[in-house]
Amino acid sequence: MRKMLTAALVGKTLPPVSGRIEINDTIIPQLALRVTPTGARSYVLRTRVGGTQVRYTVGDARGMELKDAREKASEVLKKCRAGINPQEDKRTLFLEAERAEKLAIPTVVEDFFGSVCIEEQNCP
Repeated sequence: MRKMLTAALVGKTLPPVSGRIEINDTIIPQLALRVTPTGARSYVLRTRVGGTQVRYTVGDARGMELKDAREKASEVLKKCRAGINPQEDKRTLFLEAERAEKLAIPTVVEDFFGSVCIEEQNCP
């Protein structure tokens, strides 16, 4: 179903009894409001990158304004048109952040001294 998403529509759409409903936006057709039976509301984006269908969660509709969701959706669509899969991009950013955390000085020091304490049995 396609309708012009508005803040009022986002707030007043009743949750379905089962399954979920998606209401596509008329301004950005790939953007949709998804409502689940529990009442959870999120903005999702459906598009294709290199022939592969991609679904990307833009954000939680209860904490994100519609104009912000449209802006973020536009940014993601630009990346998709450039051939960048937003799911892979998100995964890469997560792995880089995780790697940076592991290489942080406090973590390295804790890992080093923790292993020394275990080996020598005389921890400070």
